[in-house]
Order: sequence, then C-alpha cells, then structure tokens
Amino acid sequence: MVIPKKDTEYLRTPATVMTEMSDLLQKETPLNVYNKLTLKHDELSGPTSRRQVHDKKYRDKKNQRKNDCGQYMSRGNIADHINEIDKKLSEQDSIVKSIIRDHGKAPCLIMYTEQQLEDIKTLCCSGQSIVGIDKTFNLCDMHVTALCFKQTAVNMESTSEHPIFLGPVFIHDNSDFECFTNFFNHLKVKLRGIDTSKLVFGTDEEVGLINAVKEAFPQSRTILCTRHLRQNAKQKLIDDAVNKKDRDVILDSIFGNSGLLTADDVICFEAKSDEISKKTMESTNTFNRYFENRLKNNIQQLWETDLPEGHFDKPWTNNNSESLNHVLKRSIAWESKPLLDLVQIIEDAIKTQYKDLLRSIVSTGQYRLASTHQHFTISKTIWINKTSEERQRLFNRFRRFVPKDNKVSISSDGKMTVIKPRSLGKKIGQRKRKINERTTSFKRTKTSSEP
Repeated sequence: MVIPKKDTEYLRTPATVMTEMSDLLQKETPLNVYNKLTLKHDELSGPTSRRQVHDKKYRDKKNQRKNDCGQYMSRGNIADHINEIDKKLSEQDSIVKSIIRDHGKAPCLIMYTEQQLEDIKTLCCSGQSIVGIDKTFNLCDMHVTALCFKQTAVNMESTSEHPIFLGPVFIHDNSDFECFTNFFNHLKVKLRGIDTSKLVFGTDEEVGLINAVKEAFPQSRTILCTRHLRQNAKQKLIDDAVNKKDRDVILDSIFGNSGLLTADDVICFEAKSDEISKKTMESTNTFNRYFENRLKNNIQQLWETDLPEGHFDKPWTNNNSESLNHVLKRSIAWESKPLLDLVQIIEDAIKTQYKDLLRSIVSTGQYRLASTHQHFTISKTIWINKTSEERQRLFNRFRRFVPKDNKVSISSDGKMTVIKPRSLGKKIGQRKRKINERTTSFKRTKTSSEP
C-alpha cells in the first residue's frame, strides 16, 4: 500500500542542522540524534522526522564509500556484493584471489596476500608454528573460516609474546567436505614444491574440515583442541542428565592432570580407558557409546601425535584462533556486516599487521624484534636514507629468515636431521673440558694382617 504524501508546505532544514546531524550520526544511533536535535532546536529548524535522520545516515555512508572507492557501489543484495567483489580480482594488490561458484550453492571467497603465503612457508612448514583453523559465525551472512599462526620473528611490546597473525581466509555458506576441499586444494597448489611434513594443523571436531585438510596435505599432521573436546564431552554428559559430581569425576579422569590424555604409555592408556568405560557404563550408556566410538579415538590420536619440541604445548588448545575471532568481532563492533564491508575490514586488518611487522625493524609500533632476529635492527636515520627497493629487500630477507635450531644437526646434503646429544659424553657435574678431565680412582689402603 502506497501512502500518499501529505499536502503540507515544504520547509528546508537549515544546513547547519544537517551538518550537526552528520557529526552526531558518526557516534550515535539515529533515534538518539533525532531526540537531541529536536530538543536543541526550535519547532521550525529541527529535523522534520526520524525518517530524515535515517536517510541522512544512508546518504553519508553512500558518499563515504564513493570517496573510498572512487565510484558508487551497488549493494542491494548478495549478488550485487559478489559482482563488486568480482571486480577486485583484476586488481593487482587485492586480497580476493578466487570466487568459487558451484551449482546449487552460494559463492565462496578465498582471500590472502603473498606475504601470508610466504610466512606459512617460512614459519609453519618449518615447524615453528601451528596453523590454527576455526570457523567463525555472525561476521556476515556467511561463515568465515580463518587460518592463523604465530609470528615468531617479533614479540608484542606489551606482553613479550609472539603476536597472532591472520592467515588465508575462506568465506563460505556450506560447511561440508567438498566446500572445504576447494579451499585447501587451492592452498596446496600455492604451496607446491614445499615440504609439508612439518606442517601441523590445529582445529576442533569439524569432520568435513579435518578430512579436507588430510586430503589436501596428506604428509601434514592434524591435532585437535583439547578444550573443544572437553566442552563437547561435558555437553554430552549434561544432555544425558548426569549429575555434576559424577560429571566432574568423569571429565577429570579423561582430561585431568593424571587423566587419559596424560597417560605415560600404551599400557597405561588402555588401563585408564577400560576404567573410564566401566565408570561411564554405570552412569550413562549414551555417553559410554560416545566415548568408545568417538572420544577415545580422538584422544588416542591426540595422544599419539608427535609434535616438535620447544614450539608447541601439549595438550594443545586452539586459543590463538579464538583470540583472533575476538579481534575480528571487535573490528565489526559486534554486529554482522554486509559482505562487501567485511572484505574491506579483513583486507585492512591483514595490511595493518604487516605494516606493524615492517615498523618493528626500526623499533616502532606495537612489535619488537625477537632475540633470533635482532641483527635486522637498524636506526631510523639509516632507514630514511635507504631507497624503497632497499627497504623492501631488507624486509623480504627479514621475513624469510629461519633461525637455526640448536637442538638438531643437519647433514651436509640436507637429507638427514638428528637430535644433538645433550650430555656431550661428560660426567654429571663435569665443568672442565673433556681433554683436561681425568678419571681418578680412590687409592686402596693396605690393611695389615694380624698374626
């Protein structure tokens, strides 16, 4: 039904009031802006209606997008968004690398930069960082699956810990094996020729995602988040109406300090598994079946996974991905964004983290060089006197530098890697060099024999 316009005299709102309205709309809701301006101005100079304030907010945003992009963008529906994003594929520095359109499914986006791929090759394929994977909700009208890793070349100035960097991002609607395979097979092609035997992926119990990772990277290892395993087990026990006391006992016997997850050997693992199975059989048959058919196998796989020493905690949790999800939700002010806006927000986040990484070389920004990369530090004066090409070459050397692992020894042909002996053949407590250390024995005293 079309409501006819009122036959009233048109009165233009003063330009000063419209300017004040634009300033207030940047910080407050249209309703609050309407209330403030109505109380502040007289009957003829204030806003005519709430609709006027909402229209003003819409036009301001539209003009802002035109100023940012140089042209108006059609944003009527998801098809308009995909149409505008498709134009980014032709841009050289765009993070949008692929748009996947399968029959009967919503389009999927694969986004990353070449710097992110190089960091995965340098840090993750060398075993310095786990690639965390987690699917995030409520960022837009589609799901967002983001990879993350720890940037071990720098430390946070505030906490002295390695920062978490955002990796390649996959925006999708379906969450099945076929959908995730498109994403990881794309990354597999980009990592062609790279040894992925030290690559470790960490995620939750998303079956389609795990199978897609194993399909694309069969030489890599997959580790499950113990926090997610515990939460899922706890929810199963709650659904089975197990009381809190028995629930805590069962969870502690699986995930506690002396539980199944920390078993010393195979014999202890089987013994504890049998004990848990008997205990759960008395409380709930449903959880017992869940433990025998799924949870036990997941924990056994987690328990048997061999992780490189010194880089990863065991048992492992996917806290890095959860922390990154929190950062993304803060960047969108905790409200779902249109797809086109979300792509721009993710692009800004990726470029900002590498701008801060570049600034760490001259000891500015929120990052500081780690002890293994201190030799890349230069003064601001030297940096200013360098050309753009010299700065980029220095930054590339900095990101591709892999510190030597003092715990291992690599053969001359690069085919054999062994752990260095820790004792070096010395006695316990020996401080002298081996060439100066003499083995001594106590002199035996002669005993006089009595006649």
